[in-house]
Amino acid sequence: MISVHMSQYLPWLHNNPDVSFNVNTRLNIYRNLKHRDYHEDLLKKLSASSVGLTKGLMDIVNRLAQTEEKSLPNLEQPFILLAEGSLSTVRHEIPLIESVFNRYGVDVRFHVTDGIGNFAQHRKLREVEGLYDGIGWSVLMCLNNTSPTEPCYNTADKIFLKQHQRVNVIPELQEILGNPRSFCDIPPQDTTGKQVETEELDCAVYPDQKQKLSLRCRNQSLWLLKKTPSIIQPDIVDCKNLQDDSFRKSFMETKGVAVKLPDNLYELGDEPMVAMFNVLVMSFSPLRVYLHPQAVAWEGFTSYINKKPQRTLTISELQSLISDTRGSDRSETAINQLEEKIVSTLIKLEALHWSTNNRIRCPTCFQLLDVVTVFNTTFYPTILQIKSSSHHGKQASLNEYLVRQKILEDLASMLVSKDTVTMDVARGLEELGITDILENQQICNKDRSLCLHEDDVQYALKNRQEHLNMRNFRKLYPLRSSVKYTCLLENIYRNKTSGRIENGQHTTSSLHSYLLSLERFYANFDNDDTVETYDDMNIPIDSKQPIKGGIKIMNKLEPRKTVNSNKVLENFTRPNCDKDPSSMPYLGYLSTVPPIKLTPEFSPLVTDYEAVVDYDVMLLTVMAFAKSCSSQARLEDKQGDSGISNITLGIGENKVWIFIVDTSHSDTWVVNTYTILITRQDPDIQSSFSSSKPHQICSLKQDCSLSFSMWDACGLQPVSSHGNWKSFTNHLASTLPSCSSGNSPGEWYVPCNLCRDSNSCYWKQAIWQPKTCQHKRISRENLKDCLAGKKVLFIGDSTNRGILHYMTEQVNGSLLEWDKTHNLKVYSNLNDNRTMFSFAYYPQFWLPAEHRPVFDKALYQLMKRSMPLQNNSNTVLVMGGVHWLGKHHINVVRKALNREGLTGIRLVLKGLGAGFHQPVSGVHCLSQPDHEKLLNHNRVLLDYATKNGYHVVDTFNMTMARYKNFLQGKCACHFHRVSMIKNQNSFQSKSSKPSTYQQPAYHVEGEINAVYSELTINEICQPDQLNEEFSR
Repeated sequence: MISVHMSQYLPWLHNNPDVSFNVNTRLNIYRNLKHRDYHEDLLKKLSASSVGLTKGLMDIVNRLAQTEEKSLPNLEQPFILLAEGSLSTVRHEIPLIESVFNRYGVDVRFHVTDGIGNFAQHRKLREVEGLYDGIGWSVLMCLNNTSPTEPCYNTADKIFLKQHQRVNVIPELQEILGNPRSFCDIPPQDTTGKQVETEELDCAVYPDQKQKLSLRCRNQSLWLLKKTPSIIQPDIVDCKNLQDDSFRKSFMETKGVAVKLPDNLYELGDEPMVAMFNVLVMSFSPLRVYLHPQAVAWEGFTSYINKKPQRTLTISELQSLISDTRGSDRSETAINQLEEKIVSTLIKLEALHWSTNNRIRCPTCFQLLDVVTVFNTTFYPTILQIKSSSHHGKQASLNEYLVRQKILEDLASMLVSKDTVTMDVARGLEELGITDILENQQICNKDRSLCLHEDDVQYALKNRQEHLNMRNFRKLYPLRSSVKYTCLLENIYRNKTSGRIENGQHTTSSLHSYLLSLERFYANFDNDDTVETYDDMNIPIDSKQPIKGGIKIMNKLEPRKTVNSNKVLENFTRPNCDKDPSSMPYLGYLSTVPPIKLTPEFSPLVTDYEAVVDYDVMLLTVMAFAKSCSSQARLEDKQGDSGISNITLGIGENKVWIFIVDTSHSDTWVVNTYTILITRQDPDIQSSFSSSKPHQICSLKQDCSLSFSMWDACGLQPVSSHGNWKSFTNHLASTLPSCSSGNSPGEWYVPCNLCRDSNSCYWKQAIWQPKTCQHKRISRENLKDCLAGKKVLFIGDSTNRGILHYMTEQVNGSLLEWDKTHNLKVYSNLNDNRTMFSFAYYPQFWLPAEHRPVFDKALYQLMKRSMPLQNNSNTVLVMGGVHWLGKHHINVVRKALNREGLTGIRLVLKGLGAGFHQPVSGVHCLSQPDHEKLLNHNRVLLDYATKNGYHVVDTFNMTMARYKNFLQGKCACHFHRVSMIKNQNSFQSKSSKPSTYQQPAYHVEGEINAVYSELTINEICQPDQLNEEFSR
């Protein structure tokens, strides 16, 4: 089920180059509709343009449209914004407000009040439907909104506001913020809900607790003193001042709170950085909150308290500032911690409200807050002050004016938008099973455990509408990643039997799970993440890495072309065909370059052949032509190349299929099939091996026929004076420590008769060995224990699937089920049903580019099929591929895990590998310079992955050094093969009874695949159970 924007359901909202698609255009569209006909006209258009809507879905659309209609102002009248404040404030604020809102066709009006003195008069006007109700406003802007006694504030406190009317004061929130003591009434908790007992969160109410404050004050700690009312600028004092008798006498007799500031504050220059962020609360309970990227900062507390000129500071600038001084990983952590601090604080303030009240008086009110913070040296934020973003006159500086202007522009987009979101929300509710409409118009799920009231429906509509129009605002809650607040909410409302209040209003806690599910539904189909476009099978060269030049490849979407790599083909003449109908099913000509000996000799009447080729024969050009002029010989499949084609030959068995097809029909008919079973010999010397006999110990970093590093020698190099292989391996085991990661640089070591003759080597004994450490291998029993309770998710191409098959065999003792899935598959019968593997194939490069699933979708589908997932090391994501993997994919994974609240899982990345070095049609072929670029790309990729918390397994040098050892596959990139075990007795239990049916078992071949699969296992299980030497 796909949720899309309403423009896909309403034809008149489709993108059109002739239409300026702005809010004013949308207003005009809506004004063309008669208000009384809105509901009927909307449903009529939805019905006409939404093919396949079920009756149940239409019922939900009908119900939601009723609420959405009420949330719209009278469309026959202009959209009015009424601003109210003191004369000084109106004089300075109205020009800015008019300049912003007039662009959206909004009629801005204002009213000057002298504040408290006119309170009774304004109250009387409201009772007789005077000033406020008479104008017919849609947005009321209280420019002096900090005092609970101001008349504009009391308008927000009315419970009979119409649903389309918005006021920029939330009475419940304002009352809490107006009393600094509230911050001492909430227990300090982190986002997990766990109680936090640290000195930096010490809070004391004075003068009631001034004795406690004196006891807590020690060393050189700084304290923030917040006076009542909260609009008074706070003071920063040290313990020396607090203990001074004259200061305590003059200051401590007032009311307020003192909060201890953290030690080791983050500084700009020589002074602590004080930053003020702009937070938009569009709903207090249930919570809906946004953060604006524009902020201001001061160098030092004195500058902040005295309101000295400040500097503008955007979120991205803050990240860059931290990244330059502390690294990119710290910069992202800082912003995440800031966002979590803001949300968790508002959640606790909401809980504080419900502890003393039983209703929300203004569900349509919103409020813009100034959140003043400092950071410690680990960039954990401490909130100095939260106050309403109120304006009492002229801005303090040009910077403040510019920030205010940008915030108003983005706020206007959210407030005056008329985007119809009924269908989006309806589809989301249907997906969640909230489809039953009761007589009282509540929308419930099947078991009635959740019923949405009118305010809840309005919340859902506004939430979606704001999301589509939030421009530069960053949404903080609700999000898919908001699952991290679950424990906090459960802790806060632990003493409540449910999250519902007696009068039926819902809190954030009671709707938390529902809101997260709805956000997950929206995010899965909105494609919010920008996806880079490049050929999935090409190398995604990062623009920032030190690589110049592009990579020239064959476009696999172009018509197939024959690659003639041998001069013999230049003079080749296609054999003649005959027109005898009886010759149609026969192959008339078969030859290869280089020539191979077929057994038996070729005859059109013989369909099955065998041949053996040397290890160095990696590519075979096959020339096959049908005997009849009415048929064709095609290789690999019935739609394959006709006549001449290149075939890669992996070590071991390779089956070449030649289909004789009748081309006289619209649908291709296969009339005969020929097969050639070609065995490519492995490089291992055929004589028996004894580890105690004398051998030369040789190392290999790269093959001279495909070198990729200009810094390393190619070919086999003698490296040891040890007389035999046994003493060499024993020496490594006794002198080298265990490797801490799979990224340790290494090389292949192999015993040979002579290093200068690779044909004299015992390659089955070869080991991959870093110079400074040794990899250990986990025993099967310890592996079973390690994987117990774990879910391992694999996403990548067939090389990643090879690791999955290897691990499956290791943990189960045999591989009873395997396939070459190119989609998504879940393996649940592992490790005595204690372990689950799942695999998503990516990229599906054989599909046209426009039809390939993007990486984010493939990842989401994999996680969805693997649910539920734990946010710890019991969930493992293994990502890897041959050449397609880039930094972009790491960024997508990070965003996806943040949305899902799975930032605590274990991440493993398998690096790039050898492949695509043979010129075969249908896939690209890389040159030697391209492989040099790949080496650089792999280094950048692994470094970036490590900085992003991945455990990495470097497979590039490992596979490139032995690139000729690939197994069957067109890409020449496979180092594994699954074969059936003919004798299965070794895998059967002695107690098992004989059976007429024996389930087939399989074995994963390939020593190179085994090496990097073991390294992957180490990265999943380390450091607990590395107890056996890893050797091959």
